[in-house]
Amino acid sequence: MRCSTHPNDYYKVAIMLITSVNPKYEKLIDYSIYFALMAYAAGLVTSISLLALAHIFMLIPCLYFASLTNWKKMPKSSWALLGFILAIILSVLTNLEIMKNGWKPILKTKYFMYGYLSIVPFYYFFKSKNTQSRQKTLIVLMLTASMVALIGGTIGKNTGFNPILMKNVNMDRNAGLMGMVLNYAHNLAYFMTIFAAVLIATWKDISKRDKIIYCSILLLNIFALYTTYTRGALLAFIAGVLGYFLKDFKKFLVAALVLLAIGLTGYFTNYKNFQRDGSNIERISMWRAAISAYQEKPIFGWGYLNFEHHSLDIKHKYGYAAPHFGGHAHNSILEVMAATGTIGLISFFAWVGLWTLELFRRNDLWAKVELASLCAFFVGGLTQSTIGLGINLFFIMCVYSFSAANTLKQSEFNHT
Repeated sequence: MRCSTHPNDYYKVAIMLITSVNPKYEKLIDYSIYFALMAYAAGLVTSISLLALAHIFMLIPCLYFASLTNWKKMPKSSWALLGFILAIILSVLTNLEIMKNGWKPILKTKYFMYGYLSIVPFYYFFKSKNTQSRQKTLIVLMLTASMVALIGGTIGKNTGFNPILMKNVNMDRNAGLMGMVLNYAHNLAYFMTIFAAVLIATWKDISKRDKIIYCSILLLNIFALYTTYTRGALLAFIAGVLGYFLKDFKKFLVAALVLLAIGLTGYFTNYKNFQRDGSNIERISMWRAAISAYQEKPIFGWGYLNFEHHSLDIKHKYGYAAPHFGGHAHNSILEVMAATGTIGLISFFAWVGLWTLELFRRNDLWAKVELASLCAFFVGGLTQSTIGLGINLFFIMCVYSFSAANTLKQSEFNHT
């Protein structure tokens, strides 16, 4: 937001941000952001191809607002995110001799850069361009997409043929439309966390008819998540709902007891479906390998997305279980440790920590919803390396951009 306004008058800077948009480009910027949000809404639980469209549509707004932004006014968490991006780049450059894919993993920082660069475009859109009609369209699109994924995945699980994808699928677990159970399960858990949190926050303002519709959709998606039999995703959803009540200890305690009772009942009712031969041993072996990888390269790690290429060698070296099972660390924190070392770990925790602090300092409705989302992301990342999986990063970084945009909005309000 380069302008002549006094730097302390933040609210004036915010007004300048909107009025400074060149009328000649206003519609292009406006519709680019709107179409990107539509792609996010349609693709978050259905298709990574649709999510890629969101990045394409957001490219112009991100570049355009980059030339208008006064970066000093950005939330502190966004600076920590930039630090994490730098740590990723350094982890790759300092390990080029052992990088399986050379410098190419640096290109994956695009997910985090979009998270950073989308903050101001989202701020602009939701402050002045998000009409009730558009908001309704985005909500309907997201709910419809979740139902389409639910229908296709449920039929596929029960018949072995997904009629929407028009192909044979595994009948053991519900994989939605993504084909990969864990991808669908975690993104569905994140979506349901937001949906449930918004429903709780706006319950008093919703008509009886809408309550019935929304609750029905929520329950059906809970059923879909349950039939993925993905323990980590289910825990992420539970943690997300609990996260909504973090600022109210009494409600948090009640919610924890209720969700614990429901969760344990659901788990032990279908205990066999949640148990997969060797799954626990494989995951623990990957955790141990990631810790050993960090101990060997504690400063910059093995390079972003490169631990998985060396995981089998590390497991053989230390004699860990499941010697033929390799891949990422199945834990975001351990993945960051192994791949980017202490530099990456510090910047990662700084980003998450500052984001959390910003949410606790805000008192608007969306702060609780975003805190719920953050809890879901964090807990989901304890059993799945979501920090390195594009399908999950699309969701995480979109929510972060929206959250940081709301932090900017709250900061503006505090200065008026």
